Amino acid sequence: MLSAVEHAVELEPGLWRWEAYHPTWKKDVASVLVSSGNDVVLVDPLAPRDDAAWAFWQALDDASGAGRRLTVIVTVPDHARSAPAIVSRYPQTRIHVALRRARRSLAGIEVAPLEESTPLPAGVRAFETGRADERAIWIGPQRTLVVGDILLGISGGLSVCPAGWLPKNVTRAVVGGRLEPLLQLDIERVIPTHGAPPAESRAALEFALAEAQS
Repeated sequence: MLSAVEHAVELEPGLWRWEAYHPTWKKDVASVLVSSGNDVVLVDPLAPRDDAAWAFWQALDDASGAGRRLTVIVTVPDHARSAPAIVSRYPQTRIHVALRRARRSLAGIEVAPLEESTPLPAGVRAFETGRADERAIWIGPQRTLVVGDILLGISGGLSVCPAGWLPKNVTRAVVGGRLEPLLQLDIERVIPTHGAPPAESRAALEFALAEAQS
């Protein structure tokens, strides 16, 4: 589906990862797309810029034109990225994000909740992270875990984010403990939106959670 998009890789049928430059972060960040039946789900999508933008939007135009339902999942509110542009172009798009204080809008757009109990398309499920406003995203059919700020790709592995990224009442140890249920999943790969995916995903996740709690 994203074969014409620069820096996009199909990891297995229907599962795509691509990178795009984030002008505020001043680094490339990753986004994920999963296509299943009539559903297309984008996780933390950042549209490529300049010459690479046309192919990205054309792919979504084609999907929308074919009657597919678009859903955007935002792992953490700071990762809204291109969600407003997507919903502006495709008004039927549903956006899920965890927001504090029962807010139901993000960057001026209406959003739906993102909880562990929220029914999501394409075999996708949300998991708590220890932060009230962040969820880890499990794509069951592809056995893939997508994480926003809570886990970073570092030196070929994973690490729970620095303490300075967390709310005052949340520690790295709290996060490590809260993420332990993820180890019960049959994980084939972990895709962090910051940093490269680890080669040995399950081992990297186990190490990161143990290190955070040590």
